[in-house]
Amino acid sequence: LGQCMSAQWLTPQMDRLFLEGASGRRRFLDRLILGFDPDHASPVAAYDHSLRSRAKMLRDGVKDAGWLASVEDSMASHGVAIAVRRKDAVERLLPYCGSPYGPFPGAEITLTGELESWLSDGPALAAEERMKSRLAASRDLDAEHGSASVGPHRSDFAVRHMGNGSEAARCSTGEQKALLVGLVLAAARLQAHERGHMPLLLLDEI
Repeated sequence: LGQCMSAQWLTPQMDRLFLEGASGRRRFLDRLILGFDPDHASPVAAYDHSLRSRAKMLRDGVKDAGWLASVEDSMASHGVAIAVRRKDAVERLLPYCGSPYGPFPGAEITLTGELESWLSDGPALAAEERMKSRLAASRDLDAEHGSASVGPHRSDFAVRHMGNGSEAARCSTGEQKALLVGLVLAAARLQAHERGHMPLLLLDEI
């Protein structure tokens, strides 16, 4: 279905997107990406599955190095694919959200995270190998914390108001709402340009 159409939505609960945890911002960005890159769903689902599988194996005390390495290999390949797609999407979105659009301010958007810094320093294959090494070395620590210490689930989506130069989290609630609407409309314009049709926009209490 995602190959034929897509939907973007805003609800009042999302008004605190820039004030709460990074997980909500990652989900928001991934949903924007699905509008013009529906294949993005595949590595996201595969990575989440491998992330949960590894966490359960470590929690259950699995010591099979080959089995763990296989799951970590899947995490690294899908994790880097996610980071590459996000990085590419942000670069494609910048021309559409970097300038004011009607009453909505321009926004500077960036991805922050260890994995993203690796991709800036070298090729994707090198980032995969680096991630696999880190995962193997952090098994004991990750078993204690119940998660993985590195991966796209640790990244954040940073937004800055181009009009006043402030980070979105430091803007007023009205400015944050305007930034949020502007980002959704920017993604819709990008989709219209690249796929030839607008997404369905569901705007609750706009």
